[in-house]
Amino acid sequence: MKTVALRVPSRGFADAMRSMREWLDQNRRQAVSFAYNRDGDDMVVQVGFATNEQADAFAARFEPSPLADQVAA
Repeated sequence: MKTVALRVPSRGFADAMRSMREWLDQNRRQAVSFAYNRDGDDMVVQVGFATNEQADAFAARFEPSPLADQVAA
């Protein structure tokens, strides 16, 4: 399993979640895990996928933040 961590501004969290869900549906991808935590004014979202290919496609669309990986660890 590969996890993609994203940093999303708290004010845009609902819109970001909607965009992620739409992308997953349109691309017929299934997340195997999902978690989020608040970090200051941001939310760190962690989405796990069964394969690296799926995770890489998601990451290409949503541009994960290196700082999100540090908070998620």
